[in-house]
Amino acid sequence: MRQNLMQFIMILAVAFCATSNYAGVTAKRSADAAGDMYMPPHDPKKKKAGEECKAASECQSHHECVKIDKKRVCQAPEPVNIPNT
Repeated sequence: MRQNLMQFIMILAVAFCATSNYAGVTAKRSADAAGDMYMPPHDPKKKKAGEECKAASECQSHHECVKIDKKRVCQAPEPVNIPNT
């Protein structure tokens, strides 16, 4: 009886560890894929894409101030294409 109980506990522990590890790997893959798509939160005090600026510090943290024609505007980064796996 005691041996059967120990076997059951061991099988349960192995099954729990196996599913926990698989879930962790899946979550890590999702986080890695999402890492490329992460966008910092919108700051309402800073300028949006397309608005005129003098320096990058005026734009959103992930934008930059670039010269287009005769004026400088905040520009969002190019979207990243994630390959389908």
